[in-house]
Amino acid sequence: MNVFSQVVFDGPLTGTTAVYTSPQLNALIASAEKYMLQARVAQVAGTTPALKVTMERSNDGNDFENGNNPQSKLISVPLNPNTTETFYGQDLGTSTVGGSFARLTITLGGTNPSAHLKLILTGRDS
Repeated sequence: MNVFSQVVFDGPLTGTTAVYTSPQLNALIASAEKYMLQARVAQVAGTTPALKVTMERSNDGNDFENGNNPQSKLISVPLNPNTTETFYGQDLGTSTVGGSFARLTITLGGTNPSAHLKLILTGRDS
């Protein structure tokens, strides 16, 4: 059963600095046990651009676990400049116990990357 389906990010990205979903969504994102993520990427530029989206969890909403845990990776894909692409990822809730808060970490890779990204996250209970 769906707990939620929500646009959790919709905007431009430039550079390789990590960007996070809004803190107002942290409790909602953590309310599910399984996730499906849809990423629509447009206006891609840069040399060898790539997209990585991971989930980080927290018990206090301030200190989040490191999203480099391979089990927290939802999407990790190369991007094609000057295209619009859609990617899907999921977390079936089998690898980690979540906290009361969760957020998505969005990172572009490559040299001088930029893109417009829309993320839609659906959460389900088991």
